[in-house]
Order: sequence, then structure tokens, then C-alpha cells
Amino acid sequence: MKLELLFEKLGVAYDYSAVLCTVPESIGNIVKKWGLEHISDDKVFEDNEGKLGREDDTHITVKYGLHDPKETDCVDILKYQRPFEVELGKISLFKNNPRFDVVKVEIFSSNLFMLNAKLSKLPNTDSYPEYKPHMTIAYVKRGSCDDLEGREDFKDIRFLANDFIFSSRENFKIKITLR
Repeated sequence: MKLELLFEKLGVAYDYSAVLCTVPESIGNIVKKWGLEHISDDKVFEDNEGKLGREDDTHITVKYGLHDPKETDCVDILKYQRPFEVELGKISLFKNNPRFDVVKVEIFSSNLFMLNAKLSKLPNTDSYPEYKPHMTIAYVKRGSCDDLEGREDFKDIRFLANDFIFSSRENFKIKITLR
């Protein structure tokens, strides 16, 4: 396992830490391009601060809501994990927010569920107790992209999950590469 400090942003803090599975740039670019081609700008939701909108940093959240701002416990969990295959699925929507919908790609990998369960044993606050691995494409105005649900544009796309990011609530990021 290799650890690498990626960057630190000063003055920005979050409520919780998270562990993210990185997506190869080539696949991330395919997903972002698809979003630009299928979701027009007038459908994209942005809050009053200009946040949300299109996802620029394509990733899969393994666990959000971790209390400990240090990576040590997460590294201890990941250090025994070997790289594993991740498969992209259908386009689907999260519709549980009254202000916007989330257009996403469903993700299939039993290893992601296993890692989420292990990380969930660490002190955390979990607003969504059922883990649904996904790759966010965009936050959109409610009901504006219902026609996209169920599309299989990413069928047969797979990649080897090898790199993870521990993102602390203090907003430093550490890359964790599996062996």
C-alpha cells in the first residue's frame, strides 16, 4: 500500500471525512462527456452559492460521514484489500431531495459493499444507511431528467479499483493505492 499526500486547501472545512474510490480519467471523461451531451445547461441545478451542478471530480463514494479527521483507521482497513473490478450500470436518479434530483450511474461491486460495511464500523454519522454505490453525473432540477432513467449507455464498462482517496474534514486528501 502506498500513501501519498495529494494537496491541502486552507480555510475550507467539511462536516465529515470520507473515503472515495477514484475512477480512471478515461472513464471519468466518458461519463462527463455523456453528461454534457444528455443534460442541457438549463436542466442543471445550482444553489445560491453556485455549488452542485455538474460533477467535475468523478469518483465513487465508499463511505461519507466519518468522524475521525485522520486517515489511520481507514488505511488499516484498506491495507488488506487487493484491487478489484468495478462495473458501471444503468443511469438512475436519486429523487430524495426536495430541491433537486441526482443523475447517476449505478455501480456494481461486492467489494465496495464490503469496504463500506467495514468503514461503517468506525465512528460515523450516516444520513443514508443503505449504501448505493454510484457515480454522480449532475445535480438537476427536479423532474427534468426523468427520461434518462434506465439508459444503459455504460453497459460493459469495467475498471480495476486500485486507488482510493481519504478526504478529511479539514480538506486534506491522501491517496491510497492498493497492492
